[in-house]
Amino acid sequence: MKSAVGIQQLRTERLKIDALCAQNLEEVLSSYKYDSKYIQEVFKQHMMPDRIGYGTWVLKLENVIIGEASLSGPPNRNYEIEIGYHIEAPFRRQGYAHEALNCLLSYFSEIHPKLTVKALALLDNTVSQHLLESLNFKCIDKDESYYYYQYEINGVITCV
Repeated sequence: MKSAVGIQQLRTERLKIDALCAQNLEEVLSSYKYDSKYIQEVFKQHMMPDRIGYGTWVLKLENVIIGEASLSGPPNRNYEIEIGYHIEAPFRRQGYAHEALNCLLSYFSEIHPKLTVKALALLDNTVSQHLLESLNFKCIDKDESYYYYQYEINGVITCV
């Protein structure tokens, strides 16, 4: 299994997508509206050497942080990871989450011959449900709070 540590920045047409690391932690914390010790600890955990590239990815439009995507860590023994994302309110519904997740899925399909990416969406969050479905995530389950989705990478580089 290849490591994601070597890469620290991805680019799309509009976004810079930076893996959270020691070099950009202060910038991220200074722009984070809800700076707290809890957030600092979460970010620091995502910067452990085996998690860089498998933790938080900072989404930037020019030099403005507009959100983040976070992975649960390196793939587990079943080749599974979870992904979550957040876009700041002024930047929502402009395609940034789709663009960022598409880029991350394409990147991970290049470094992992087999991988299952899992995500969830609140039952009443139809925007996230449509986003995941537009990226070819399949809904595999639901409970009283969430729909559970997964995306399969099966040895083929996927451009969504």
